[in-house]
Amino acid sequence: MIPWRTAKILTLLVGLHLPASAGKSIFDDDWTPPSAKEAPAADAKRAPERPPTVKPLPTPPAVEPRPGSVAPPPPVGPPDVVVPPPVTSKHAIPAKADQDATRKVLRVVFAEQLADRTPAGRRTLVEALRQQAEKSAPIPTERFVLLAAVVNAAVEATDLPGAFRAAEQLAGEFAVDGPTVKATAFAGLDARSVPAAAAPETIRAGVDLARELTDSSDFSAAAKVCAGLAAIPTTDRALRDAVQKAGKEVEADRLEAVRLAAASEKLKGAPDDPAANQTLGLHACLRSGAWEVGVRMLSKSADPALRAVAGREAAALTPDPAKPMSAALKDQLGDAWWDLAEREKAASTQARMRTRAGYWYRLAQPDLIGLTKAKVERRLASINPAAAPAATPASVATNSGVKPAAPGAPGLPKRPGGAGSADLSRAATIESLGYDPVPFDESTETRKGRGNWALPEGLKKSKLQIYSKVKKDQGQEGMTEFRVTKAGTILVACNWEYQGNDGGGWKATRMTQQQFVEQGWRIVPVEQLGGPLMLGKFTQVVFSREVREGETYKLRCNKYDPPFVILPAAE
Repeated sequence: MIPWRTAKILTLLVGLHLPASAGKSIFDDDWTPPSAKEAPAADAKRAPERPPTVKPLPTPPAVEPRPGSVAPPPPVGPPDVVVPPPVTSKHAIPAKADQDATRKVLRVVFAEQLADRTPAGRRTLVEALRQQAEKSAPIPTERFVLLAAVVNAAVEATDLPGAFRAAEQLAGEFAVDGPTVKATAFAGLDARSVPAAAAPETIRAGVDLARELTDSSDFSAAAKVCAGLAAIPTTDRALRDAVQKAGKEVEADRLEAVRLAAASEKLKGAPDDPAANQTLGLHACLRSGAWEVGVRMLSKSADPALRAVAGREAAALTPDPAKPMSAALKDQLGDAWWDLAEREKAASTQARMRTRAGYWYRLAQPDLIGLTKAKVERRLASINPAAAPAATPASVATNSGVKPAAPGAPGLPKRPGGAGSADLSRAATIESLGYDPVPFDESTETRKGRGNWALPEGLKKSKLQIYSKVKKDQGQEGMTEFRVTKAGTILVACNWEYQGNDGGGWKATRMTQQQFVEQGWRIVPVEQLGGPLMLGKFTQVVFSREVREGETYKLRCNKYDPPFVILPAAE
């Protein structure tokens, strides 16, 4: 669903997308912001708010290195302090009265262009507004209104990609939600008037939006986008097929969310239920790359072959330090996943299982000889690394007996200090810049549409708080920034699931799972937590770290969901 926190704010600008015939453009005297969007009523098309697991990442956040690769160097900065590129805080939404005053001036400045409501005239207006927006960059209210007007004018010019680019600029600089602005813009598009030459880019932009809405579990809105895309006139069969495929994917994801929610509910009363464990385990492994969580579920599955392979891998992920895993065992695990892939009919499932086989083959490869090595090399050459989500973080391989690489040598980075700990008996305290703490329990919600938290037993035993409420004067969705005020242990929960394209340049500041590990964060094993930590359908990776007083951190793992800091609740 669209976040209602930003939906109310956006009533100041969503009048942008009304068709010209309605006479309600942002520049009109009688323009009245629509009322705040109400939460949709429950219906058969909407999945439960808290399905249990995650969607796939189109670009995996961390993939085990190939032989010969070198791990990236850590950032320069004080010892043990994460220093990613700086991010500027977003501006607060300008007051409505200030926006109204600015619009009055704009109607005077752009009177001639506003009089021409043809698509060509609106394209001219878009360019003029963009140029003025650049000149007005130092003046937040003008910048906000000008970018909002670009969205409006671009929609009336049937330039949906242009409207979406402006929406992402707006979301990158102000405390608004990009998908919300884009969804409202799409609703104002006259799909039947889109020129044939613009159809390919328009459809691609719309399909991307449908995926973003699906990611937020707003399947009804995503389906409406797909229906709107179907109305765009085109004789290109490939484009029509792409729209049809997107619609089917939305419906498939909706049905899967319902199925996963049912399996999650089943496990509450029957934690060893084979069917439920298999449903959730396959989704965690093959769709989200959360192998540490998934294989433990699959070790209880109803499928004997799957249960056997997953059981062996689950044991390998919690090894005996005194008995490092042999290359032969790694090769055998690779063979097991390869054999499972051979029986699969779905190409995507087969590719993802083979990629998992490749994960183990790469770990075994340096110590193999003869025909076994030739077999592994042949199979690795046939695997497409981009076919599946990221493999288990490199830290697991280190604990499985892979020696840390010497500088410049192939291998995986060492996991500092072994596994992390969820023990907060000696917890740190922090001063957070972007987020305020709220009580951490299963009624806690972050962004609307993400659902509630599902806490594992290990986190239910203590009274905790989580830094997830965006401060009104910061608007830094996605970036966690804090200063340590008392030394101790800190937990952060991260996910790398797909949350939209790279609009706003957020990917330049994102850290991967492997980078967290390389920089001193330790993964807390799922067994220690008593199960996976979930935010709606998103599986979280929980890290721990000993921090020192005075240290400052800037952390990012995703576009909207930040690394959530978890600490004991204040007395």
